[in-house]
Amino acid sequence: MHASRRQQLQQLLALSAGMLEQARVSDWTAVMTMQMERQGLLTGFFAVAAAPGESASIAQVLAQMQTLNAEVMALGVQSRQQVTAELCGLEAGRKVTQAYNQNR
Repeated sequence: MHASRRQQLQQLLALSAGMLEQARVSDWTAVMTMQMERQGLLTGFFAVAAAPGESASIAQVLAQMQTLNAEVMALGVQSRQQVTAELCGLEAGRKVTQAYNQNR
């Protein structure tokens, strides 16, 4: 595999790992920014046909990226559930306050 292709794969993997890092601290803006950058790199990478012998390396990196993506997605679901619960709590508090004010 040519050095520049190997470097592109490593950059894709590094971005995926960075996305997971940012997801762990709930920085979803950074996750999205990195995802857009990674998408551009993926598009460019796959615009060039794989050379003979590259397939195994590419498949290995893609499998690692899938694992990292699964973790990011799980953290995203957790974060969404937490926000939903917080919003429900705020709505319940608003209703209690509204009922209290109407019965004064």
